[in-house]
This record gives sequence, C-alpha cells and structure tokens, in this order.
Amino acid sequence: MRCGTMSDPVRSLNNEIHAVGVLRLALSDQIGDDKDLLADTIEGQTNLREAITAVMAGIDEDELMLHGINEMGKMLGARSTRIKARIDRRRTAIERGMSVAMLSKLELPQCTLSIRRVPPAMHITDESEIDAVFWKEQAPTLDRDALKAALKAGVPCDGAHLDNGSQTLAIRRA
Repeated sequence: MRCGTMSDPVRSLNNEIHAVGVLRLALSDQIGDDKDLLADTIEGQTNLREAITAVMAGIDEDELMLHGINEMGKMLGARSTRIKARIDRRRTAIERGMSVAMLSKLELPQCTLSIRRVPPAMHITDESEIDAVFWKEQAPTLDRDALKAALKAGVPCDGAHLDNGSQTLAIRRA
C-alpha cells in the first residue's frame, strides 16, 4: 500500500459509512421533526444494505397502507353511489306525491319543501346537423409529443430544449 492511499476494503467501508449518512440525511429531510421515526427506521443498522433494507420495509408498509386505503375508498365510493341513488329516489317520491296532491309548498319541522319549475335543458342528438354559426374556432394547442420527438431527433427549436435527464430508483417485485 502506498503512502496516502486507502486500501479497497477501507475505501469501501468509508464509502458505505458516507452513504448511510447521506441516506439518514435524506430521510431526516423527508421525516422532518419526527426523530423517533428516523431512529426506528435506520438506527442500529450496521451497514448500508441493512439501512436500505429497513427503509424498503417502510416503503412496503406504506404501499400496503395505500392499497388498503384505495380499496376502502372503492368500497366507500360504491356505498356513496348507493346512498346518492337512494336520496334521488326519495326526492323523486316526495316530488311525485306533492305533485299528485297539488302541493307547491310543504312546511315540515326540519325543512320547507317546494316544487319549482326547472328551465328547459338542451340535448344534442346529432352535432353534424348543427349550423356552423354555433361552432367556435379552437385556439391552436401545442403538440407536446411531436415537439419532444423532434427534440430527441436533434431538430433545434427556439423556445424548447431537452434537459439532461435524471435518475430514479426502480423497485421490481418478483
């Protein structure tokens, strides 16, 4: 070993220690003031692999919670749809009953009900038959996909450019 250089195992260990520090700093930025969560996440891990494994366990737990929340949201959405339909049916029943009884207004302890006229609604049956005077010209819109393809092909374009890209973490599940 030459003077002033580190052996590969020592350099590797120093890099790993630095990487754990970077991971910890990145997590503390994300976690904020919750030092207990940071400690529970990676404290006590002896190397970068263990620290990353602990962080991945947290990602897995959060993804499971998101999945559960999304499934619960679907169930609640279906329930909400059923309840809205039930409300609509009840409103229709009240409206029909009041119409048959020729009541335009009914005062109840919890509310006052009244029958009112709804303005006519428009229904389009065939757009191709509607006169051109009723159509508006559309402002031009930027074709972002075509512009990006041109930039990737090396075509210069004032007002747009491609950046250098970045990197991202890919997580594959077996």
